[in-house]
Amino acid sequence: MISIRVRSRRSIRPAGSVGGCESTDRVLHRANPGMFFDLADSDSITCYHCGLYVCVGCQTAPVASTLTFCDACP
Repeated sequence: MISIRVRSRRSIRPAGSVGGCESTDRVLHRANPGMFFDLADSDSITCYHCGLYVCVGCQTAPVASTLTFCDACP
């Protein structure tokens, strides 16, 4: 019998996004200052670049699970 080990998508962070994560909400507002966006709540905790989770507070630090603060945020 062949066994296949499957890792969760959330546990795999692409090498190019380490240290470069930022929320979708943050990216869109920076690129379009003054515009209003009616975004989903998840856009403030999801990385624009890799699609994984970012810190609720700073929206730039990668975190292991949703609705989590990074170590640098109070």
